[in-house]
Amino acid sequence: MAHKFHGDSWGMAPGARNWRRPLQVHAPDPADVHTTEATIPLWTDLTYADGGTATVKAFALGWTDAAVRIQWVEKSLARYAWVDASKVRRRVLEQR
Repeated sequence: MAHKFHGDSWGMAPGARNWRRPLQVHAPDPADVHTTEATIPLWTDLTYADGGTATVKAFALGWTDAAVRIQWVEKSLARYAWVDASKVRRRVLEQR
């Protein structure tokens, strides 16, 4: 039996509708962006256009002194944004 798409009546995937994009900083020049092979876990405070805020667990995909490109999961989908570096703090992962 073939797997069928279970989107809503508008053809959108679950979690894609009613999602608010956080405010972002402008993407820096790619030549100025630093990266590593492993993603870096972090916490970041997101701000929305309506004044709302949220703290999310995320990963740093690239960064400069002023901005960090993050990835986090919200409503079952991976989200990406450039955020102000002052809104980001490192997560400490315990080694087992």
